[in-house]
Amino acid sequence: YLTGTSGNMDGINLWRSPDLKHFTFVKQIWTASTDPAAWYNAAPNRLHWAPELHYINGTYWLAHCISAGAKGKNGILKSTTGRPEGPYAPAFPENRGVDQHIDSSLFQDTDGSVYYVWQDGLIRKLNAAMNGFDGEERKILPYDGQRVGYEGATLVKIGAWYVLTCAEWNGGGNHVDGTYDMMYSCAKSLVGPWTPRRVAVPHAGHGALFKDKSGRWLASFFGNDRTAPLRAMPGYVPVELQDTGDDLVIGPKTTP
Repeated sequence: YLTGTSGNMDGINLWRSPDLKHFTFVKQIWTASTDPAAWYNAAPNRLHWAPELHYINGTYWLAHCISAGAKGKNGILKSTTGRPEGPYAPAFPENRGVDQHIDSSLFQDTDGSVYYVWQDGLIRKLNAAMNGFDGEERKILPYDGQRVGYEGATLVKIGAWYVLTCAEWNGGGNHVDGTYDMMYSCAKSLVGPWTPRRVAVPHAGHGALFKDKSGRWLASFFGNDRTAPLRAMPGYVPVELQDTGDDLVIGPKTTP
């Protein structure tokens, strides 16, 4: 399944593919204007972007962002049918926003615990019902104190390693020049220590690491900088993983 910032940015669209090559449009699975009284519809010119689809505990969840309102920019939606096409309802009571940042994501650990991950590496454990939090927020930082990136945080587990990816502009301080890259840091425990950040995949800022049906690891990207191989279009690239025991090295796959 594929989703992302698309259309008139009033909601969330969904596509599906059997082979990651040929995609079919499913439908718009959620629209911000469905509930006129919702907090985000009180602000003019609100836009919706960066949704993510996650299958957790027997149903589908959408972590998403809306550029409006004082009650929070990010939200979480839950499929009421267990199907990816929904329909979806707000996961948190009273349809309230989850936080006042951007770029929300979800991560389920091997023990079943689910974490809300957002912005630049902020993380907070969700309760069992995933309609509230169980504990305080904290920020994942490498042991050298430098952030992994400034937005687009996602978290996955690869073998024994937790891997945090974030987006960063490299080689340009104006978010126009340079490259918009997928940076990463890894650790064998959620509490660290986390390795200093490195580039995982150039041009893949605010992408995500994911596995296909055969178990290959891939990195999604959409091309946000002027030198990207694709511009404002969805794509992916296979990645190579080298686990040395003391480190996990991630990069674009260079061999057939």
